[in-house]
Amino acid sequence: MRTILFTILMLFALSCGINCQAQTLKEYAKQHQKELEERQRIEKINYEKACQKGTIEAYNEYLKMYPHGKYVQEINNRISDYDLWKKAKSANTIDGYNEYINNSKYKSYVKQANEAIAELQSVSVWQIVKNSDKEEDVEYFMQKFPKSSCIEAAQKRIHEIRAVNHYKNGDLAKAYDEFNSAGGRNYLQNSNQSLYDKCLEFHDYTSLTSSSKQEELQAFLRKYPNSEYYNTVSDMLAVSMAKNFSMYVGDYTVNQALSYAKDDYTKNIVKSYAKQAKKNYSEYKRNQRKARVRANGGYINYGLEFLDFGMNMFMSDRMLNIGYYNAGISMRIGNFRAPVQFEIGVKPGVIFYAMSEYDDYYYDDYDYKTAFHLPIYAKLKVNLCSIGNKSKLYASAFGSYKAVRNEDIEGRFAVGGGLGIGWRHWDWMVYYKQDLEENTRYSYTDESKYIGTSLAYYF
Repeated sequence: MRTILFTILMLFALSCGINCQAQTLKEYAKQHQKELEERQRIEKINYEKACQKGTIEAYNEYLKMYPHGKYVQEINNRISDYDLWKKAKSANTIDGYNEYINNSKYKSYVKQANEAIAELQSVSVWQIVKNSDKEEDVEYFMQKFPKSSCIEAAQKRIHEIRAVNHYKNGDLAKAYDEFNSAGGRNYLQNSNQSLYDKCLEFHDYTSLTSSSKQEELQAFLRKYPNSEYYNTVSDMLAVSMAKNFSMYVGDYTVNQALSYAKDDYTKNIVKSYAKQAKKNYSEYKRNQRKARVRANGGYINYGLEFLDFGMNMFMSDRMLNIGYYNAGISMRIGNFRAPVQFEIGVKPGVIFYAMSEYDDYYYDDYDYKTAFHLPIYAKLKVNLCSIGNKSKLYASAFGSYKAVRNEDIEGRFAVGGGLGIGWRHWDWMVYYKQDLEENTRYSYTDESKYIGTSLAYYF
């Protein structure tokens, strides 16, 4: 029993070994076939490269690499046929290639010879067809010789023929596009180059608009000084310059723009822009003045006079000493920076005086009294110069009427003048004032002359 079991195990192991060996042989054969196919593929590539080069050196290189290769016979045939093919190729004539075809033993270059013959025939035919003005002639050539080296030239010739037809029909835009498809000016027939120039001029003209830059318009005028569109573009340039007038524009710039205007309509447009620019400048200056006036207080200022104090101080020994203190309101036309200002106001106050007895020899026994008075005044100021950046020195003349007064010591009218300093809000003045009539009881005129000072605030 043990013997039988051992025999079975041995047979099973032997069977597995045989199967594994068979599998290994199959994989080896498959790998070998794959490598063989890859070598053949590479050999074919090298063979085709040698044929493309078509030189003895290339053929010998193949033979050196593959002395027992698949294409050895073809390569040897080409080497044997090479001298005859080289002679035909050197001559590069239809007869030479036909001679090769007829005399070649191996016909290794027959395909190339036929292609060369077709190429020479196409070049010969093209020399005739290229001068044709008919599109169908060129298309027939392209159909007959689809592999000709003249195909690109034929395609451009078709575009050139179409361009000429568009030009004759007055469609210069399409003509310009077709001329460019034909290669541009240098690729056109001499007779059509002038047509291209016209189309290019039209293209450059139609590219200009009312929003074109002045440099673009000027470039067109320089490039086409004799253009039929010259005046139109020149008018466009004039209007473009006018549209860019600033409010500071001067006569030189305006005249320069007018020099480009070729008709009265355009000239009037330029003048209207110049007029508007000057109007804008005037408006700007006016607004600046208004802004300055507003910054300096406006045209009319209202003020409060906190202090108006004066005394008759011209004599040391007098029988009547007079002083006053007033406060009031005023209206000033013209701010403190205005060259001339006019002011009116009313300033109620108190007049105080001390009178000595008539028989007091030394005038040292005074009787002090006070009284209400109401001066109404008008004042004219003239600025003399600036004091720093924020104040003005002025001279002033004024007159006053006393609506309420003490008739014994005050005249009805008074005049005076002085110097003062004005700021944006404050005004301070030192002045001299004199009544125009003597009081009714006393005849000492010096007693009605005053030195005073005033301080006011303007809103």
